[in-house]
Amino acid sequence: MEQVLKKTAPRAAWLRRSSFVVGGVLSAAAALVLVRNANLQSAGFHAKGSQMVGPHVSIVCKDGPTTACPHGSKLLFLAGGSTGPQFLNAYAENTATGERVWFSPSEQGQPATVTIAVQDAMLDLGVPLASLPAGTYRVHVSLSPQRLSRAVVLGSGPALVSGSEALLTVLP
Repeated sequence: MEQVLKKTAPRAAWLRRSSFVVGGVLSAAAALVLVRNANLQSAGFHAKGSQMVGPHVSIVCKDGPTTACPHGSKLLFLAGGSTGPQFLNAYAENTATGERVWFSPSEQGQPATVTIAVQDAMLDLGVPLASLPAGTYRVHVSLSPQRLSRAVVLGSGPALVSGSEALLTVLP
């Protein structure tokens, strides 16, 4: 019995010490992750998706990433964060020439009316990119509860509920 205890006792002590060390290392790693996440959030980073509060809208290329959208594809809009009708305001500026192409409101001042839901969903509206020359565009898109003129949309006044911009590269 004494021989068995001599052989197992050092192992049990070693095991207890290693468990203590491993637990300490894991605690330190968890603390580091928490501190790092707090620093990232204070630097303006945040989770995507349901963390966004209020109405919001963004762009999506139907047939690829927005960094390489085929010329024959469509520009789609992803929106959510509220319920009910909103007016969609959207235009693209060619980054090389500065030329502006309006998607909504139209030349006659008619904005696209869309119905959004709390959960993010693709809107029933798409813009064919065949009318745009190949190139890179800065797309500005926003939602508003009332009809806005192009001048007001360009002014980014308080009438806009939400807005975002993203680069879109249309391939030849």
